Parts: sequence; structure tokens; C-alpha cells
Amino acid sequence: MTVLEDLPAVAGDSERLAVVSGSGRQYEVDLRAETCTCHDMLHRRPDRGCKHILRTLFSVGAKPIPAWADLDAVDSELGRHTRGDVLVKTQHGKTEVFTRD
Repeated sequence: MTVLEDLPAVAGDSERLAVVSGSGRQYEVDLRAETCTCHDMLHRRPDRGCKHILRTLFSVGAKPIPAWADLDAVDSELGRHTRGDVLVKTQHGKTEVFTRD
């Protein structure tokens, strides 16, 4: 999934971003309202939001990648098309900017 902030549907609103899935489908995520236009959010309403919201939160640095995550498996494109830094929690509970070694 790729998170973009400059597509026409969301341009000019820093709280709304577009998420393009691997299949090419486009969803709109509103971080202010914590909503997404995907079917999961529209019909199931998961407690922590859908995968598009989570991807967006990681991409803009609003939520750090958990310390237990395999950082080698993190998509190299995460955060590439958004402002802000991708963050990661360390094993010691601190938050750091995620960089690929």
C-alpha cells in the first residue's frame, strides 16, 4: 500500500490522505475522524481501524512501529510520499526515527 497526500481527492487537507492498494484501488483516510472509505471500515468498523488507517498512521509518524515488529520486513516505501518521519519504538520504550541500515 502506498500513502499519498497530494492526490486531487485529498490535496490541501493535511488530515486526509489517499491510500492506494496493491491492486490499484484507492481509499481515502481521514485521520481527524479516524475513518476510511474501504469496505472493512464501512461494514465491520474494527476497533483499531482498518489496515489503511494503520498504514497511514505509521507513514506520517502519528503512530510508531511497535518494538516487536521485524524491521527488516518494513516496506521500504513506507513514508516515502508523506511529510513527517516514520517512527519506531525501541526495546527500551523510546521512540526513534526509523532508518534503514
